[in-house]
Amino acid sequence: MISFPTYHLSASVVDDHKMGITHVLRGETWLPSLPLHLDLYAALNFPPPKFAHLPLMLNLDGSKMSKRKGDVAVQDYKKKGWGPGAVLNWLATSPSHTGAVESRSAPPPGGPSKNSKRTAPDTTAVMTLTDLINNFDLSSLTHRRTVLDPNKLEYLNKHHLMRAIVKDDELTALAERVQDTIKSTFPSSHDASLSYIKDVIFALQGRLTNITELPTYGLNDAEYVSVLENFIDMLSTGSVEPWSEGTIRQLLQEEETKSGLKQKTFMTVLRLALTGSRAGPSVVTTMQILGKEISKSRLQAAMKY
Repeated sequence: MISFPTYHLSASVVDDHKMGITHVLRGETWLPSLPLHLDLYAALNFPPPKFAHLPLMLNLDGSKMSKRKGDVAVQDYKKKGWGPGAVLNWLATSPSHTGAVESRSAPPPGGPSKNSKRTAPDTTAVMTLTDLINNFDLSSLTHRRTVLDPNKLEYLNKHHLMRAIVKDDELTALAERVQDTIKSTFPSSHDASLSYIKDVIFALQGRLTNITELPTYGLNDAEYVSVLENFIDMLSTGSVEPWSEGTIRQLLQEEETKSGLKQKTFMTVLRLALTGSRAGPSVVTTMQILGKEISKSRLQAAMKY
């Protein structure tokens, strides 16, 4: 194990000098070490880098986030379905002010005068790594410690998913991430091909907060039984060809009229049986993606449940 003085000399000052480090951004807990490091740079006749000490990030209860306490683990965020771009966006914008801040650095050529007001980045802005690099400004960072809000991570992850879904390569990567989970959840009755999963994710764009939220089925309200029985019977005995958006829509309208229920109630029954959720993509889109046989099997499974 490296001793304390050896760390300051070798692992910090000498290593940074040899690597040509020009700026050191680190947590405020390193402020007490700053005079020592500056003395070491002077004693070794090394030009010191510029130092900035950033406020700590806190848990919701105000305690310091610490990997030693199990608060921070990148793999945990990955396992829970949070995307790397969203997590980076969350961390990079959390310590920023929401309003204008005073710049204390020298302006760029042709830029604003010293001590002019600059507008800090929006802390809920959906930003890629390139966006974060292009908009980085030390003067926008707050001096206050920052609580990492999980609700903000949900918001950012949802919008990063929306961006990814419309790009085929990123949509494929999302489908690959959840393919094994879907196979284990539906070992026999569920299509787990990448093309199918991509269709499901695309249909849920704007509704998914986390990729792990792909719907499962479930129903426990006896009031829905008659609707499901009639619909299953129709799928078993009636002609539903071709299995297309138009055919499915016409079928739903006919069955809704027979049921005597309001459209919202009728569609909620089927959506719950097909996806386990009261909210989501249209029943027409859901059934079209699932196909006739899987739609029927889910309705039957909901009846048994």
